[in-house]
Parts: sequence; C-alpha cells; structure tokens
Amino acid sequence: MASKSPDVIVDQVLELDPATIEVSDEGRIGFFFPEKAEAYAVLFARDGQRDPIKVRRNGNRAKFPWTLVAGRHRHAGCTIAGMKVRAIEAKGDAEELRAIQASENLDRRELAPLERAMFVAAVADAARARLRKLHDGKSQQQIAAEIGASERKDKLSPRSDERSDKVQFTASEKADAEAEDAGSILTSAYKWSEATAEACGLGVRDLKRSLRIFRIIVEPNRDLMDAFKDSAAASNASALLALCGHGNNAANVRKAIEWLIANPAAKTADEALVALDMMPSRGSAAAAPATGDTKFLNGLQSNLQRLSLGGQRRAAEVIAQSIAPSVLVAVRDALNARIAGLETDQSSKGETK
Repeated sequence: MASKSPDVIVDQVLELDPATIEVSDEGRIGFFFPEKAEAYAVLFARDGQRDPIKVRRNGNRAKFPWTLVAGRHRHAGCTIAGMKVRAIEAKGDAEELRAIQASENLDRRELAPLERAMFVAAVADAARARLRKLHDGKSQQQIAAEIGASERKDKLSPRSDERSDKVQFTASEKADAEAEDAGSILTSAYKWSEATAEACGLGVRDLKRSLRIFRIIVEPNRDLMDAFKDSAAASNASALLALCGHGNNAANVRKAIEWLIANPAAKTADEALVALDMMPSRGSAAAAPATGDTKFLNGLQSNLQRLSLGGQRRAAEVIAQSIAPSVLVAVRDALNARIAGLETDQSSKGETK
C-alpha cells in the first residue's frame, strides 16, 4: 500500500502591525466605506479577525515592509480596534496581484441573514458613535439642531414613551425608528447620498429589515443563536421577518426559536407558530389566488407595511383624500377602535409591572 503524501503548508498566517502596511486606494477594485471599517472594528474586538488580508512583501528600501493587496476594510478595522492584523503573503506580478484582489471581491460570500443583522447593528452603533464624536459628544437633539434636521426626533429616547399623543412603540416600530435614525446619521456623518447607501446595502429599507431581525431575534436570544444559525429557517430572511411580526411577545419569539432549533429542517416561522398553537393552520391545500377586492387589499396592506414611518404618515393624508366620502365614518370608527385597543394594552402592561 502506497504511503500517503505529507500535507503541504501553502500559506502561513502572519500577525502584522497595521502601520507597517502601505495602503493606497489608487487602482483598487471597489470603494472604501468608513462605517464598514468601524463595524469590523467592533466585531473584531469581540470575536477576533477570522479572515486574513492579503499583503505583498516590499523591498528593503521601501518605506513600508508590506503593501496591501486585498482586505482594505479588515485592515482599517484592525487599525481602529488597535490590534494586530492577520495577513497572508501574496506573490506575483501586478496582474496576478490584481487578479487576487478581484477574486476576493468576487468570492466574498453574502452574509447570512443573522450575520448581516449583527453587522448592520454594529454599523448603526458605529455611525452613531462617530456622529457624536464629530459633534464633540453632544446629544442627539443638539446634533439634529446643528445639522438643520430638528424636525427629526429621536424616537428611541425614553421621553418618546411619555408623549401624551403617542401610544407605546412596538418592538418592530422601535427597530424601524432606529433604522430611519441610522440612515440620517450615515448621511450626516459620512456625507452619503441615498444612492451610495443603497449601493452599499445600507439604505433605510435594508436597515429596517436587518435591525428588526437583530433587535427582536438576535439581541434578546443570543444564548440560542449558535444553535439556531444551523437551522433552515435561520438562512431564510422571509422566515425571520415573519417571526419578527410576533416581536411584541418576546416569550413567544423565544419559544418559536427553540422549536426551530429542535426541528432544523423547518423552513418557515409559520411551521413553528402553528406547532406551538400561536397561529391557526392554513391547511394542507394551497390557498386559491386572491382576486378582485381581496387582491387589491392584500397589495395595499403589503405596500403600507413596506413604507417607513415617515412614509406612512404622508400616506395617511393621501388615503384620507382617496377614500369615498360615504366610507369615511367607517374608517374613523376602525381607527378609533384600534387606538382604544392599543391604549388598553398599554394600560394593562403598566398594571402588571
């Protein structure tokens, strides 16, 4: 029997001082986003740097011993975190090194929904901290006044719950408000345009989705995440967002996560919710496609849910003007009934504290 060939070490990971690596954006593939680097710093400080950067060794007369080939954001993240950067030496001519850089960008896997939720939350926190630093640690209200956005109120401050004209925010509404706040902060702190934010995957809609998942699923249930991440539902953003729809009952969300961990093949939140008697079964037969008024009502409801809080406020006036006069009283009664129900829920929560 032939002996097996010994394993060959191809690349060795180096630990380098980030300051010894020359970094130039000239001719680089892609763009550099400061908030990504700050988010990496937060994650690296907590979990360490798992993915090494690529560097080229320079000659003896060079100002820097190394030149960065690929990993601009990871290098900057380690610099901000004040830690050594893990690197692999890349060799070859200019064309080969550029191919390595292109390959890294092409092969960079899309973050799973739970990972992206954690990353986006770190981005939002880093952006908020950066804005405070740029404004000498002033409060959110003072910053808003300075940048001419005094009409944007901090919906997450404790005073929000004390306003007499607003019922208590739900968990989903808090996440949405935080997303709008983070979007404004990114624009103010980094001078981003809306198009840049969208291109980076950090537009307000993306922030909302990820922050809902983080605040409702990840943050309150961190002890379950290592087990949950391997389930089919954890890789399904739609399933996670459906679970977020039950975010006003944290205990139910946790029970659903535990059920999905125990049943890793389940792909949707509905399977857990039905099994736990939190929602009725929809039956085994496929539902008939909606038609007529039902189809339009479903579309209206879906589009309203996609709007930001500011967009819903603007839509209220449009809807009020579009409703037939004979239906306005019915709309008013429905609104009054919902407001009364929310106030009753808020009052009962206060009594149980």
